[in-house]
Amino acid sequence: MEIQALLNASKCVIARNVTEIVQAAKVHWNPVSSHLALVYGYKLAPSEDDLERQELAITELLAEFSDIITAECSWSISDSEVPNDGMLIYRRS
Repeated sequence: MEIQALLNASKCVIARNVTEIVQAAKVHWNPVSSHLALVYGYKLAPSEDDLERQELAITELLAEFSDIITAECSWSISDSEVPNDGMLIYRRS
C-alpha cells in the first residue's frame, strides 16, 4: 500500500468523523502484518456517538484499501496529543 494514499484518505475520512471533543487522530500502518491502527485523542471521555464515528472511520478505510488485513480503533484522553507512535492526520487548531 502506498503510504501517501493512506495518509490522504485518512485525512479526508477523519475530517468527516470528528466531534468537538476530538483533539487529534493518528494512524499506524504495519506493512509486515498488514495491520492498521487508528487512535483518537479526546479531551473528555468519548460518547457513544464519538465511538461510532471512530468505527465508521476505520470501516471506510478498510473499504478503500484491500491491503488491510486487520484493523483496530483505540482512544486516549489527552489535552493535546495522542500517543507518539503513528502518523498524525488530524489536530484541532
